[in-house]
Amino acid sequence: MSDQDPGSVPDQPWPQPQPQPQPQPGRPWQWPWVAVVVMLVLACGGAAAVAVVAGELSREGTKPLWITYEVTGTAKDVDVTYPTWQDGDLSTARLTLRTLPWTGG
Repeated sequence: MSDQDPGSVPDQPWPQPQPQPQPQPGRPWQWPWVAVVVMLVLACGGAAAVAVVAGELSREGTKPLWITYEVTGTAKDVDVTYPTWQDGDLSTARLTLRTLPWTGG
């Protein structure tokens, strides 16, 4: 125990608050700009990929394509209905056949 009077002031001074470290001067908003730039690069890359794929599909869509249908069986007076694509429009063609087999396109 101490020999001091309970109402007396201790010999050591009160602890002094430690100085807080000051933030370094610089760019506090740098990371949001980096995130924005990364997002823009990804968005532009995605848009370029979509444009390349769309261009390839567009070129493939203009090539003529022949499809051959074949109907077999023993029925008489048959109606054959099939889709056709001509000049950019989808339509339906219908044939009435007297006998089978039939092959056409």
